[in-house]
Amino acid sequence: MTQLEILDVGDNKIRKIENVGMLTMLTEFHAAKNKLIKIEGLENLTNLSLVACQCNYIQALEGVENLINLEQLYLQQNQIKKIEGL
Repeated sequence: MTQLEILDVGDNKIRKIENVGMLTMLTEFHAAKNKLIKIEGLENLTNLSLVACQCNYIQALEGVENLINLEQLYLQQNQIKKIEGL
């Protein structure tokens, strides 16, 4: 069974995404235009090269220090006050 490499859940009014940390082969994570406050499980997704979570209600970004392949990070129009671990 092939594991998902691109997850696109944009523009769905999603409030919470669970178990995303299990998708360890994920290279792109698109979750723009939702109602997310927090993204959990990013620390397990070391293959991610793109995270696009703009236009949400995200207050903090955690686990990015493990994203060794991250090249693109889109977080505009959120409620983030501080980003650490990049």
